[in-house]
Amino acid sequence: MKKFFAAALCIALFAACFVPFGVRAETSRTEDYKQTEQYLFLSDFLKNNPVRSSAEQEKAAAEYLADKFDQALEQSGRPANSEILPYPRRETHPYGYSVQVTLQAQESTDKQVIIGAHLDSTGEGANDNAAGVTALYFILQRLAAAQLPVNVVVVAFGGEEDRLEGSYDYVQNMSAQKVAYTLVMFNLDAIAGGDNLYVACENKKTDLASLIVSNGVNVSEKPYAVGTYPIDMFGYGYYERVQASDHTPFRTYGIPTASIFSGTFSVAVWDYAESANQNLNTMNTNADTLQNLDTYAGAQTVDRINAVTETVCATILDDSFVAVAENAVNQLVDSNLFFNVLWPKLAVLGLALVVA
Repeated sequence: MKKFFAAALCIALFAACFVPFGVRAETSRTEDYKQTEQYLFLSDFLKNNPVRSSAEQEKAAAEYLADKFDQALEQSGRPANSEILPYPRRETHPYGYSVQVTLQAQESTDKQVIIGAHLDSTGEGANDNAAGVTALYFILQRLAAAQLPVNVVVVAFGGEEDRLEGSYDYVQNMSAQKVAYTLVMFNLDAIAGGDNLYVACENKKTDLASLIVSNGVNVSEKPYAVGTYPIDMFGYGYYERVQASDHTPFRTYGIPTASIFSGTFSVAVWDYAESANQNLNTMNTNADTLQNLDTYAGAQTVDRINAVTETVCATILDDSFVAVAENAVNQLVDSNLFFNVLWPKLAVLGLALVVA
């Protein structure tokens, strides 16, 4: 009998030690993404800048990113050159803040691309847009170590959540020559939480979009016809939901744009939603937190940051990029008669005549 109890005790002790270890090991494998550079940067950015809506909070976030950007430049052997860019706000605070750095091309050129992501937020803004800022940092880190075919300007914009104030001010202060030499503006916004990763250039097929998708990691084009209307709200000549982000001011100045974002067009009300999972429909709410991403998106958050980093870098470093980007301005939808702003005006005039 004593031998039986001794054996049972040994089995119980073994089980007590082994089962928790197994559970811990499984948890560790599930949460390995939390040990990645990408997740650690994201969580540290949010820890140091938990809310980024006021002028003071924007400035703090811009200063944080300026330090990180300069560190990445210095590690790659490039000189630190981050600039804090104040812009006038419409609120009681006189200024908001963006931050930019410039990577010079291998050979001297005036041609450039701009890569942007907004640093401000509504609430914590883990997906919208700390995840985009994190991808922006790792794009900078990677391109800083590369031989670039054109100059690359990396900008973290303030004021996106407040009528795109930071990006509008930025493009309005570009010289006509700078505008002419800017081949493409890439925009990264809310990339982590949605069901799909999309790129939107124009609401028709373009060589630029095709090049991005061909170099992309799990990225597809935003469906052309879905969510697009012949109404001139932003100056494109047409309106679509995804225009409400920092690429729009550049596009209205005639600069081709590529906006990378996550979401779904298959379960949407009014064409677009973030996710079929209601727990991930958090944009511009207090539920847009890192805890929410951990719970409902998990490792997808890091996968998306890596996918966007690879997609943008591979596109810019593609041998055909410069030729495609130089021609992108000729493929803007403004030249498409169907989306000319005259059509909505004619429709309104016709309706007025019928009513009269």
